[in-house]
Amino acid sequence: MSDSMIRHRYSARAAYFAYGFFGLFAVYTVNLLLGKASLLFGWHLSYLLGDVGEFLVLLAVALLFALATLLREALKSAETTD
Repeated sequence: MSDSMIRHRYSARAAYFAYGFFGLFAVYTVNLLLGKASLLFGWHLSYLLGDVGEFLVLLAVALLFALATLLREALKSAETTD
């Protein structure tokens, strides 16, 4: 495989991880805001994540952020060594 194909594959993977990160972070943020609103306004929302659900979403967010960052840094270091 040529270097440009490898770079394209890594940049596509980094973009997918970044999209996943932003999507899951949005899910966590919306859940957090709805939980706060339910406490303030007395709403009874049955679809909020529990403690374990929030932890798992945050774990996935942290992993996706780390993977996206590592892939972007690998691409940057590969471009500077050429």
